[in-house]
Amino acid sequence: MEGPIPTAIWNMSSLEHLRLSGTGIKGEIPSVIRNMMSLQILDLSYTNIEGEIPSIIGNVSSLKILNLRDTNIEGIVLLLDLAENHLEGKISTEWGDREDLHTLKLSGSYFTGVIPSSISKCQTLQVLDLGNYNLEGTIPQWIGKLSQLHVLVLRSNHFHGSIPRQTGTWSLNTETDHLKTGRYESAEICSKLSNCKDDLCGVSCIVGRGRVSGLDLSGYNLKGNISLSLFENLTRLDNLYLSYNQLTVSVDSTWIPQFQIISLGLASCNLDRIPLFLVNQFELYRLDLSTNSITTDIPSWIWDIPSLYYLNLSSNQLTGSLPSRLKVESLQWVDLHNNSLEGPLRFPPDAHVLDLSMNRFNGSIPTDIGAHLQDTDFLSLSSNNLSGAIPDSICQFYLQVLDLSNNRLSSAIPPHLTSNCTNLYVLDLSKNHLEGKLPAGWENLGDIQTLNLNGNHFRGVIPSSLSQCGTLKVLDLGNNNLEGNIPQWIGSLSLLRVLMLRSNKFQGTIPPQVTDLPYLQILDLSGNHLSGPIPSNLTNLLAMANASQSNPSHLEESIAYGTVYINQITVSWKGGDAEFAKILFILKCIDLSNNNLSGSIPLELGSLQGLITLNLSRNHLSGRIPKTLGTWIS
Repeated sequence: MEGPIPTAIWNMSSLEHLRLSGTGIKGEIPSVIRNMMSLQILDLSYTNIEGEIPSIIGNVSSLKILNLRDTNIEGIVLLLDLAENHLEGKISTEWGDREDLHTLKLSGSYFTGVIPSSISKCQTLQVLDLGNYNLEGTIPQWIGKLSQLHVLVLRSNHFHGSIPRQTGTWSLNTETDHLKTGRYESAEICSKLSNCKDDLCGVSCIVGRGRVSGLDLSGYNLKGNISLSLFENLTRLDNLYLSYNQLTVSVDSTWIPQFQIISLGLASCNLDRIPLFLVNQFELYRLDLSTNSITTDIPSWIWDIPSLYYLNLSSNQLTGSLPSRLKVESLQWVDLHNNSLEGPLRFPPDAHVLDLSMNRFNGSIPTDIGAHLQDTDFLSLSSNNLSGAIPDSICQFYLQVLDLSNNRLSSAIPPHLTSNCTNLYVLDLSKNHLEGKLPAGWENLGDIQTLNLNGNHFRGVIPSSLSQCGTLKVLDLGNNNLEGNIPQWIGSLSLLRVLMLRSNKFQGTIPPQVTDLPYLQILDLSGNHLSGPIPSNLTNLLAMANASQSNPSHLEESIAYGTVYINQITVSWKGGDAEFAKILFILKCIDLSNNNLSGSIPLELGSLQGLITLNLSRNHLSGRIPKTLGTWIS
């Protein structure tokens, strides 16, 4: 399903559940939603819904769940799951008006201030997730009166003071539970946990039947050494997260816990091996051991865990090869990037997310790879030693991210890529040995946001079908053998932030339509045969004109299943090429060097106060340097 939600749906007064997660819908939530008086669940997560939530939605009294995770919704909002957005300001006090609210998830945004006391009215609240904010003050005592609360996540904030004595149905049983602005010493944690049995003193606990079944201490700046045997008395423990602290976690090779773990997060815990006790964890669903110092092969028994859904072993020093057959049919998320794995590529049968990048895999991509990708949304094989042609079977309908960059792939782009991969958000084939003309049919990729073909041997002209890709934010065709004129329709790509055409054989003049791109922050046309004047109407480049942009965030694409693709870019910087692992919103550059441009430097360039670099060298420009450029010209 694509496009706006049909009006007829919003008028279905008897509809109770509307789930459109992960579809291609776009547009805004209309005010006629007030007609859906029976609506209980509205799930628009992972879509292109945008704008603001209409205030009239508060009158839909039947609404129990509103899930807008990873959408383009803006502004302060009123209901339920809005995690992983870019909301800011203070948390609305109007939440207390919904006394039937049972789930409030606002994690991962930019809210500030204190937890509003109005939430204390929500006595049916079962899940309260306010993690990863800039919230401050003390944890309010009234949280202990939310008797139905099962999940409380307050991690990665700036709280101080003591932990409330009673929190939901579980009790704190020590005398000195102090948050100390979110920083614990591991010795404090150990002393608290060593005497606990099922009833646990801590934070971010998941409680089941009055007993602790989960503990989340990730991101608390814990320091020191800790052994997993510390948790052996927690017989109901099935969720444990210690990731992203300053801990060194040890596990005795003979230790066998009393619990069956479902989800284990030990990322960045200085592990040097994969814990052996996991071989007997038959209910393991999610395992994250990323960013450690594990130097062994991946043990074969990992691929035999029948319930494993999520496996993240990225950023270690794993060696060896993958088995010829990965037997875990439940495995849908596999992240092994940034290791030293080698040998031929192997694929789990039903993975939705597969990241094997930054390893040493060699040989060709199997010609039958499509048989393994029927449900795959995210595939990254970048930065390996792969060679040969890109198989035509790789062109699968569900692919949203395809990254084969930085290999030794050759031949042409498969002819079916632009006709079959109609769901692509990101296509990165940069830094290979691909050749031939760019294919036609780009108009079929109606949602593509990043197209990176830099560093190949493509020839011919830019195909006109790219003019139909109105969602493009990054167009990088640099370092190829493309020729002809830069098309005027480039100005119709109104969302474009990066236009990289450097080091080709383009000729003619710079089309004035380039200045019609209000979001453009990087323009690199260097190293071509362009002639004529620099366009003068540069004041339309609003992103470059804004010098007040201090936002440290970067350009990224949110994909289904919570995956994120982070764009990279190489720009001319201080006389050389600099590769940026992230395209920061504050990075604003114009490079027109090494062409045959003539005439004077436009006075309007001085209005682009947000520029960090401006390179006009090695042209045939004449006249004076405008005083408006100041001292920042390079």
